[in-house]
Amino acid sequence: MNIVVTGANGYIGRCLIARARREGHVVFAAARQDPFIPGVPWLRYELYNPSDLAFPVGVDAIVHLAARTRPEPGDAEREIASTIALFKRAKATGIRFVFVSSQAAAPGAPTTYGKVKFEIERALIGQGGVVIRTGLVYGGGEKGLFGELVQSVRHMPCLPVMWPSPLVQPVHVDDLASALIACCLLPDVDRVFCVAQPEPITFTEFLRSIARLRVHRHRFFLPIPYRLVACAIALAGNAIRQRFGLSRLKSLYALPILESATDLELLGVRCRPISEGMPRSGNGRRRLLLLEARCMLSYLLTPPPTISMCKRYTRAIEQLRNGTLLGLPTFILNWPILLFLLDKNVTPCGWLNEVKWRLNAGLIISEASIEGYYQYLTDGRSHSRLGTLCRLALICTWAGISMMCCLIMRPFIYMAIKEKI
Repeated sequence: MNIVVTGANGYIGRCLIARARREGHVVFAAARQDPFIPGVPWLRYELYNPSDLAFPVGVDAIVHLAARTRPEPGDAEREIASTIALFKRAKATGIRFVFVSSQAAAPGAPTTYGKVKFEIERALIGQGGVVIRTGLVYGGGEKGLFGELVQSVRHMPCLPVMWPSPLVQPVHVDDLASALIACCLLPDVDRVFCVAQPEPITFTEFLRSIARLRVHRHRFFLPIPYRLVACAIALAGNAIRQRFGLSRLKSLYALPILESATDLELLGVRCRPISEGMPRSGNGRRRLLLLEARCMLSYLLTPPPTISMCKRYTRAIEQLRNGTLLGLPTFILNWPILLFLLDKNVTPCGWLNEVKWRLNAGLIISEASIEGYYQYLTDGRSHSRLGTLCRLALICTWAGISMMCCLIMRPFIYMAIKEKI
């Protein structure tokens, strides 16, 4: 297809252009300034002057990404009018118009941005337009709102977070690009598509994922009661609210839940879990498998496993389990000794049986290594009878303690893994 992308210099625009070109589409970059993308023609485009945009011959679709994320007074009406005018021009020439909206779009949205998106949606639906409502876009380059959050987590050792935390539905920028291309390829439709991770997570968990998977740093989160902040927002004037972005904070609590599962299936898009999409590569599955390998092998071996052993474990899981992640809780990944709470459990359960299968696989890999040889067959030292008896006594004592801990901790472990069970 021949696709025109407005806002081509933006965070989503550049990812969409790269994705479309990889799939063999011809893309035209419409922006105020030349994005200088090799092989992509530039079309001069001003948001408030849509008539200046010259449609190339043979264009099939327009993906409208251009917007003012922080509109000034008076900009809202101009943006609504210009977007509707661009849509009417596209409709008159038989070009499909895909408008990228936001989860914040609502008639009574706390921000002007959300109100503008809703008004444009209302004008397009029923007239032949396609609307995409996106969740919290992340991944790829550190730009837009995602870039601001990454920089905050990177430079602030202590992060204030609201309590209770608002819910968000992330979507990786590459998955959003796939959904936008799919909308261009679908037969004539006139509806709103929701593109976001179906299951919401807390905004605090999103920030923790940035700290753990993106910047690889430990951060302390200071909970602040939201009601206290809401009172401050109500007392603050418009100038203060605009300056410090307090309205954007309030809009987090006004976000509706996007029912996206059906739309994602219709578009043929799978939203990758945030644990996979947050690393810079956008595909953190292998890294997570290595973390799982380190946890399993650290539990089986006293010395930390070598990287070669972790890679052998990862290859085994990729070949025998299709690379499926076990999904161990974070506290177990950080403290591998806690695996004994799952290892000693005899309750029949598919997920717990998978844990034991992988422990046995790790045991086989460990026994076939040099480290395992010294761990299981010899420690390089001779012991007296008294020393041997003391070691046996310690082993029996540890076995008894571990069984007692299993009985005590079993309810808490079940609470942590109940979704997996």
